Order: sequence, then structure tokens, then C-alpha cells
Amino acid sequence: MGSGSTGLFHNHFTLMEVALTMKTRMLLTAVISMMVGFSLSLTAAGDALLQAVRAYLNKEIAIVLNGGPWEMNVAGERLYPVTFEGRTYLPVRAVAEALSVPIAYDAASKTIYIGEKTDKVPVITENYRPVSSRIISDASQRLINGTDHGTVALFGNVINSNSYIQLEPDAKYSKLVLYVDVDGDDVDLRIVNRNDPTGTVILKSVVVTEADGLKEIEVDITGIRTLSVDVMTTEPNKSAAVRIAMDKSYYQ
Repeated sequence: MGSGSTGLFHNHFTLMEVALTMKTRMLLTAVISMMVGFSLSLTAAGDALLQAVRAYLNKEIAIVLNGGPWEMNVAGERLYPVTFEGRTYLPVRAVAEALSVPIAYDAASKTIYIGEKTDKVPVITENYRPVSSRIISDASQRLINGTDHGTVALFGNVINSNSYIQLEPDAKYSKLVLYVDVDGDDVDLRIVNRNDPTGTVILKSVVVTEADGLKEIEVDITGIRTLSVDVMTTEPNKSAAVRIAMDKSYYQ
């Protein structure tokens, strides 16, 4: 537990005991799972790092976020603050998502990441859908200007109509860096937020030319779960081949 008056931990609790007080609070014996969106196995009952505590699920506390009332929800589930030994704790995922801060949980190391990760995570290691592209892993076909940058998403015949690949960072990162190569006429590359409730929002639009070589494109993707990389020629009756270096491109 943190030393400040307000701490953060995840919303998943294993309830062991419920008792009513005079103020109708529910007194819980909870095992607090330090996790984000995952269910940790609690089989390690003898683990000295996992400790049962007595805490209040406190429905009396109201929360104001940026001047307005806020109800905590994760995946449609209403959540409440927890009071423990005079301190109040909030679910870390709910708070991070409300503040548009990237959050992720690494089950192997049992580590919660809040904010930008320092490690670069190759785009190809997260979920994606090729859609209009082909994924090329054959070394003889994936060279870009004579250099092998690993797996390539290839758009073989881009014209003046939309082709795209869908990426799924799942709101775990704050930055996307793409490495893109064009062979042929100039291409308008757009990175689009595909899960924005108001429709498709263009996060960045860049013209990529053959003269650029392997072009680096960086965009802020904080809070975004699904996006697409859309490509089309800048003029009618033109064509180009577009390659995205999927191993070299990364999230952070």
C-alpha cells in the first residue's frame, strides 16, 4: 500500500467475508489482486507477498473528475472506492482510462505499467488484421532498398482508393512509430482512430514519396484500442506499392 492519503490498485477483489455496520457499509475481507484487466490465479495461498486485508467497499464517496461527477466503470462494470486503514484506494485501470493514460499489465513479471513504456514493442507482436495488405515473411521478398527489416505488410497495387491494415494497440501505448516505403507514385498515408464513438478520426496524414526511402512516421495513440493505416495515391490514375516494416515499426 502507498504512503499517501490516496492510493491506486486494481478493481478485482476476492471477497472472503461480508458484514453490515450501522451505516450499512459492507465490511469485506478482500484479497486484493494487483492486476489490470486480468484474473490472477490465487493458488499461491502461502505466498508472503499476497496478504489478506480488512477493507470497506465505500459507496459513500463521490468522485469529481475535471469539474464533473464521475462514476468508475471498467468494461461496463460499476466500481467503488475502497477504504483501508483511513486511506482511500481507487481502481487503477478506471482512473488511467478516465485520464487517457496508457495502462498495461505484464502477467509474467506481475507488473503494472502506467504511462509510456520505455521498451519498444514491435507492431507485429500485437493483434492486427492485414485487410488490404499481404504479410510477407519470406526474406527474398521483403527487402526494402536492399535492407532486410523483417516482416513486411505489402500493399501491392495502391491506387486512388482506400486500402488499409488494422492495428490493435488496445490502449496500452502512447506512441506508434511506423517505417514506410513507397515504390511508384506519391501516397497519402493516414492513421485513423477506428474506435472513436464519433466516427473515424484521422490522427495523422502524411504524404510519402519514393524519394523518402524508408520514412519514419510517429503519432500519438494514447487511449486508442483500434486504428488503421490507410494508403492511397495522391492523384487519380496513379499507382504505387507500399511496404510497412512490421518488425521495425513499434509501439511505446
